[in-house]
Amino acid sequence: MGFSFRRLTAVLATLFVLAAGFGAAPATAAAKSRTLSLSVSNTQPLVGSRVAFTGKLTRSPAGSKVDLERKRGKKWVKVATVRTTKTGAYSYSVKAVNHGSQSWRARAPKSKNLKSVHSATLKLSVYRRAAITLTATTLSVTAGSPVTLRGKASPYKAGTKVTLQRRAGQAWVADGSPATVSGAGAYSFTRVPADSTTYRALVARTSTFIASAVSAPVNVTVTAQLPTGVTRISVTSDGAQANGAASDTAISANGRYVAFLSDAKNLVAGDTGDTGDDQEVFVRDRLNQTTELISRTASGSSGNDSSSSVSISGDGRYVSFDSLASDLVSGDDNHNRDVFVFDRTTAKMTLVSKPSDGLSDGMSFDSQLSADGSCVVY
Repeated sequence: MGFSFRRLTAVLATLFVLAAGFGAAPATAAAKSRTLSLSVSNTQPLVGSRVAFTGKLTRSPAGSKVDLERKRGKKWVKVATVRTTKTGAYSYSVKAVNHGSQSWRARAPKSKNLKSVHSATLKLSVYRRAAITLTATTLSVTAGSPVTLRGKASPYKAGTKVTLQRRAGQAWVADGSPATVSGAGAYSFTRVPADSTTYRALVARTSTFIASAVSAPVNVTVTAQLPTGVTRISVTSDGAQANGAASDTAISANGRYVAFLSDAKNLVAGDTGDTGDDQEVFVRDRLNQTTELISRTASGSSGNDSSSSVSISGDGRYVSFDSLASDLVSGDDNHNRDVFVFDRTTAKMTLVSKPSDGLSDGMSFDSQLSADGSCVVY
């Protein structure tokens, strides 16, 4: 009897446990953690420009919500809601407004079995647009003379520094001390350029969220301080007078270079011309006080016959003339007066009066160069 009672008690206890198990509510699955990233196309945009936010939400189905939020005061305010792609990526483009420092983040709200998550905070510095101008009182000065460069910069405050830069090769370098912006936004510089110079003005971005600005470049040409009064041109480089006659002059636009004809044999060292009255073409540099033989061969000697009718380009680089000489260029065997152009920078002599397929069969003379030396008529 006791044994049966004990067995009955055990069976009833087992049934009770089973019944309790069947009656209990199922356990709830733990919500999953996930990550949310956020990046921006430009952390220092200008007011009115577009800014693209992109990121990725992990362990979430396609079409999951992502809220883009901006902090205003101490609160995060939702700006837009976007949906993720199959890979969890999302993007949103917004126009930058209200200059100053801004905080942005992305947030994925809580959903079934997925925890809410937000990205790290991104800091944006939004700048106001700015402008700066630069002009010169004159674009051409003589060596040793000052030039004033002035302009306006806005919307900078009075006292903002403006840097003047000059081009040095391919780089821009500061030129002298900076100027400051007046209450009306004006500024000015006075410089004495040693050589022809390209300038520009620059204002760096400010702590009050005004963007940097660079002016358009201004080219200032410096011309030589040439001798005044009457000057004799047909002299040697050391100032000795010529031992022959000179004639038929042409002068560059700035008055520095003078081309002329002469049958003198002592104007340049080593003049190998004959002792007759054949004329050569020369150029006198009035600034450097030098005389140069133009009607010369590739080896530097004077031509083997007479030259005449000179013309010079505005900058003094190119000189045209006609000549009976046959050794100024190779292959000149037509035994006629031809027109030549000499490049004083490269020392290249070019026979101009010829067809494209050979030499001319007649005489050419009385040449005239265009101001830039690119064209010649004869």
